[in-house]
Amino acid sequence: MPKNKVAINTIANLASRAWTMAANYLFVPVYISILGEEAYGLITFFATLQTALNLLGLGLSKTLRREFAADASSGKDTLYKYQILRTVETIYFLISIAIVLICFFGAEFISEKYLVIEQLPLSTVILTIRLMGCSIAAQLLANLYLGCLFGQQRQVLADCIQIIWSVIKNAGVVAVVMFVSASVSSFYIWHVLIDFIYLATLRAVVVFSLKKETDNLFWTVKDMKNIKEIWRFAAGIMIISIGYAINTQADKLIISGSFQMTTVGAYNSAYNLGFAASVFVAAMGIAVFPKFTNFYTAQKQDELKQEYVRSNRIANAVTVSIGIFVAVFSYELLLLWTGSSVIAQTMQIAAVPLILGTMLNALQEIPYNYYLANGITVVNNVMTVCSIIYVITVTPLMIRSFGILGAALSWFIQMLAFTTAYLVLFYLRFFRESFMKRMVTETVLPMLLTSTFACLVRTGIRLLTDRTVIIVMTAIIAGAANLIVLARICCKTEFRSLLHRNKG
Repeated sequence: MPKNKVAINTIANLASRAWTMAANYLFVPVYISILGEEAYGLITFFATLQTALNLLGLGLSKTLRREFAADASSGKDTLYKYQILRTVETIYFLISIAIVLICFFGAEFISEKYLVIEQLPLSTVILTIRLMGCSIAAQLLANLYLGCLFGQQRQVLADCIQIIWSVIKNAGVVAVVMFVSASVSSFYIWHVLIDFIYLATLRAVVVFSLKKETDNLFWTVKDMKNIKEIWRFAAGIMIISIGYAINTQADKLIISGSFQMTTVGAYNSAYNLGFAASVFVAAMGIAVFPKFTNFYTAQKQDELKQEYVRSNRIANAVTVSIGIFVAVFSYELLLLWTGSSVIAQTMQIAAVPLILGTMLNALQEIPYNYYLANGITVVNNVMTVCSIIYVITVTPLMIRSFGILGAALSWFIQMLAFTTAYLVLFYLRFFRESFMKRMVTETVLPMLLTSTFACLVRTGIRLLTDRTVIIVMTAIIAGAANLIVLARICCKTEFRSLLHRNKG
């Protein structure tokens, strides 16, 4: 395995996620201007519906990624991987049919009894939700094959396919709503078509890659028994997935059923803006997971810990720099991005805790992948149960009392408490001898330095100008400078190592 494999995969994953974010920023203003703010609110509801229905995936996609990343010496050869893929694929096919049926028969209830629709025709909303079901089913299956490619460390190929899919999907849908039909239903008809082409492409690539390794591939219904090999880990992942869905979507579900779609769109826009903080760490998490798993299954504990430390320090510096600057300058970013003063003003105060909470959640990414590589899910399961109790008791109360701001504050408080507890438990288990030092240098110090600098920059620039473009450009430059400083302070060892390798 090349020494720079993780770096290459991280760059590829980052490019894919950067394009996803860029596409979001580029096309959202177009959607709003052509379809209107209410239709855009319905489009953002798709993510909430998708997360809820993805629970039916039973955690098998991430489980398959781990199986494909396992070292060959562990006995998991190509035939085993093919058979476990076909087994999980069969289960996912049935789940996908269930998702389509749920959305088809439940569309009328969701449209009439749940969503607050003012201007869109009811028939259009019902058709759109049914189309959403088809898109969700296709993407659920596609993620299964994507996980296989990630596990095989063929992440450059996987990310290229994702970028091409996203380009065709987003650029094509703009042409559809501009020149064919400016309706949200037409929007999702195009999505469904491209999603199924994407699904077929990924499956062909994965099966072909396995057949290249050996011609002796076969599967029968009797091989469904292979599910016994992975059910414990999959069950743990399923509980984590349920917790993730409830923790990240409970507020949006409540808001979607209680507020106008324009407000729903504003809240989801701010939440999506906060995901800028998790783009890099998510890319790195996908890149390092196969290597973590490979080291663990090969019983190379020292190399495993060294890889974790190197990855986590860099990931935290980037996540904190982006997250805090995006939060502090969230009003201007929302205004410039969406072009809607309604969205920016609706989220003027609530965006800050919402984005900071998303940043704190992202700090769990590398430790989470470390746990999974070690086959450990119990910590996440316990945290999940505690989080669910919090969400179903505190979040509804906060929303009823403070509206949109209450949802954002509840999310921030939850992430502050649970991320702190998660990191403390992680370091006590794996790095007990350097627990306090790592907590301070890798998490607390970067956050304190960045918060102070970002607030000073905002105060200074607001005294000089109120032009949105200038304020945003200043924030970008200052955020980049802050990242350079954090790299020198918190990641100097990693950068020295990188320079040494380049010289060599």
